[in-house]
Amino acid sequence: LWETTVGQFPNSERPRQNLIKAYIRLKQPAAALKYAAELAEQFPTRANIILFGYTLCLNRQYRRGTAILVANKAPDILNNAGATAAGQGDLAAAEYCFSLAVSLAPSNPKYRRNLALVKLQRRRLQAFKQHRQH
Repeated sequence: LWETTVGQFPNSERPRQNLIKAYIRLKQPAAALKYAAELAEQFPTRANIILFGYTLCLNRQYRRGTAILVANKAPDILNNAGATAAGQGDLAAAEYCFSLAVSLAPSNPKYRRNLALVKLQRRRLQAFKQHRQH
């Protein structure tokens, strides 16, 4: 539906935003990224640039995506990217995203808790791997 609407209204911002969000919900980050890049270029609002940064993270382009999110002071989105990375088993990327969220909002207990939990999970995994080697 949104693909058709975007085709009918190529210069309209809202259908593109909805299409990107639909692709994200459908766990199709590559498709979301294509449209997010176009959206951020055509309509460079803060919200669209943040959406582009987030879709970069969903496509495991963390350095580029998080740089955009930090520049736009988006700790909630960094936290979301960290949660997604953790859910995909990428604990290093999760820790990176959570640490950036904490750096932007150090008093936020949710971000601090998520960072602490992923650090603990990484230490446990490392200990488990070391134990299996011996």
